[in-house]
Amino acid sequence: MKQKRKKTSTSIIYEILDDNQHHDTSTTANINSTIKSLNDNSSIPLTSNTTNSSSSNHNITTQSSDTTNPTTTTPSIRQKFPNRKSSNVWLYATKSEDGKSATCNLCGYVCAVVCHSTSTIRYHLIRQHDKYDLIISRSSPSSKSKVSQHFKDELHSLCYNAIIIDHRPFNDMRKPGLLTIFNKLCPGYLPPHRNQVSNHLKYLYNVHLTALKEQLQNIDYIGLTFDFWTSRRSVSFLCITGHWFDDKCLYFSKVIHFSSFNERHTGFNISRSVKEKLESLGIYHKVVAITCDGGQNLVSACSQLDGSIKRIWCCTHRLHLVIINSLGFWNIENKLDNNPTNCLTTEIPATTTSSSDVISNNQQELMDTSWSDENETGEILIDETIGDAGGHYTDIINNFDTAQGSEAESATIVHAESIDDEQNLDLIDDNWSSNIDTNVPTTNEVELIMDLLKKCRVLATLSKKSSIVSNFIRTNQLLFKVNRTLNNDCKSRWNSTFILLDALIDLKPVMMKLFNEKRTLNLRRDQIEKLTMIELNNEDWDFISSLHSVLKPFYWGTVMMSGKNYPSIGLAYHAVHKIKHFCTNGITSNNHIKELKKLLLVKLYTYFYDDIEQFQYFQRHAFFDPAAHLSLSDVEKNQCEKY
Repeated sequence: MKQKRKKTSTSIIYEILDDNQHHDTSTTANINSTIKSLNDNSSIPLTSNTTNSSSSNHNITTQSSDTTNPTTTTPSIRQKFPNRKSSNVWLYATKSEDGKSATCNLCGYVCAVVCHSTSTIRYHLIRQHDKYDLIISRSSPSSKSKVSQHFKDELHSLCYNAIIIDHRPFNDMRKPGLLTIFNKLCPGYLPPHRNQVSNHLKYLYNVHLTALKEQLQNIDYIGLTFDFWTSRRSVSFLCITGHWFDDKCLYFSKVIHFSSFNERHTGFNISRSVKEKLESLGIYHKVVAITCDGGQNLVSACSQLDGSIKRIWCCTHRLHLVIINSLGFWNIENKLDNNPTNCLTTEIPATTTSSSDVISNNQQELMDTSWSDENETGEILIDETIGDAGGHYTDIINNFDTAQGSEAESATIVHAESIDDEQNLDLIDDNWSSNIDTNVPTTNEVELIMDLLKKCRVLATLSKKSSIVSNFIRTNQLLFKVNRTLNNDCKSRWNSTFILLDALIDLKPVMMKLFNEKRTLNLRRDQIEKLTMIELNNEDWDFISSLHSVLKPFYWGTVMMSGKNYPSIGLAYHAVHKIKHFCTNGITSNNHIKELKKLLLVKLYTYFYDDIEQFQYFQRHAFFDPAAHLSLSDVEKNQCEKY
């Protein structure tokens, strides 16, 4: 006679896996050995009838107590995941529709299901209903990994570092291709799971945060740099970078805080958050200066911090405004709204416009030509930088998403994935694009720049949109041995426009060949007419060369100011001084260059020299950088020494 099992004296020792794993029934010997471990006092006699009991459990249709067809207990699971292997547990239990509970089909017992785990219901079926076929045996010693724990930890560490350095997804190391490589190089080694990576990164964060706090305790003064921006997904971020020297005069520049910012972007909220972060690091009283852009919220935030903390402008941002707001890179072109239903943008003219500022009706019809490949019916991705151009040339590439026309052009569209990273410079939104003047007074040079950039941006767009034009450019790049790509510029970085012009100059022979041979390409008539409208003539190429030569010192000055491995304030002061000297020097026979320099010089004084307080901060802090002494006069040096 079988004795009653004592629940208090039973100790269950077995491994339970997730419900999405399917395991065959173990052998009788494995089941017997496992059952022995379930009973401390051997209250259940283990004889040959155990085998019968186990074998009978395989065929649940003969059990009188089972009133439900086991093959239909979980239809929703099989419908949602038809390719997923279902656990044997669900032959005896049913999961609720919301997936949060499981009900035993044998006795009606209900238990919670956490993260689709089968542990609780499996435990119940084994204990209460003797479903020993659900016991999962331990893997045999021969199947265990032969990799030592020390070597495994080293490999795990390398995997963590690879994910961090290469910015890889957490589950990359367990992709089938990489697993094949790991198995070949080190049989038996399994890379860390994405959950392990996530937990380890949290551990590393705490380790490095503790080390950073200890390092910051030993410094006396620190300068900060603020960066505040919003991604295209409307997620805002705040980054604080610290700059300091240690007791051995070694320079350090580290990100001391980086996080999302989920509050309103007011100066009060930003200053409160910054103060909390700095106090948690124990350096709020050590901050002497903060460098940030000219956004009103950041300026207000800095003014609400301790009065001893000085705010210093970001020189690269100032230089950005000098160029953008003097040359009218993003001026809004005023148009006649003759057909409001077909226009992408409806700009209301703020000032009186000349006839040269208005696109004629005949030209507008040509500008509305579709450049999509005619036989393509799929979705065509339009680069959003086109829409951000302020209406400059949206009409030129209007109706790109219409897939109509002749059957001649049948090649595929060049998708957005082929566009370089530089093409997506405007994936973020920061204060660099908020202070742009889109109504710069129109001079002859500004008007030429507007017309020229319109053509350049269309060419850059066509090199990505039309497969015929794109293939022609790639083929001739190899022929002329020019390894450059036309990428559209963006509002938030002026040097993206310089890079566009620089690439266009290198690709001049390719572009000239495109214009000369456009009628030999498999293009429609309206597309050929459109290419004719944006064709660059000799005067355009000459003006591109002049504009490029004027902007080159600004470009290299921006590069000097953007260093992250050295103090840049001295070099920034030296660069601004040299740029001023360059713009003042008008010894040239090129009238376009003279006028461009005059426009730039006016804004250079506006954004740098006319702000007396900021320029004094700039000069006095730059005095301690030997690079600034290349441009400081003796009088200025004496003034800084007295201060």
